[in-house]
Amino acid sequence: MTFPPSAERVIAMFHSAGIEPKVRWRSVVAQTIRGIVASGRAYSVTNVWPGIESLYTGAQVALVPIEDKLPENRLVAAVPPGVRRPRRVEEVISVARELTREAD
Repeated sequence: MTFPPSAERVIAMFHSAGIEPKVRWRSVVAQTIRGIVASGRAYSVTNVWPGIESLYTGAQVALVPIEDKLPENRLVAAVPPGVRRPRRVEEVISVARELTREAD
């Protein structure tokens, strides 16, 4: 099973609630998102992994959990395309896949 990228998932979440979001900016850089929100220029709907909340402490940003009916992202391996991956990277990906299968 594959899931769409985060931006598509967030927009789908709004659409499922009958809302057409007005997207002004997009960023995949957490520091950029945090800075724009902290400056009061915008709000954001983004993925925040467990344990990362501490990065937002003192940043004038409130994290508010949202629950939707879309499937949860469990794990993603980010690797550069077209580059030979070392054996240890392949092994980590293999173990992650196995753990994901066991969790289902």
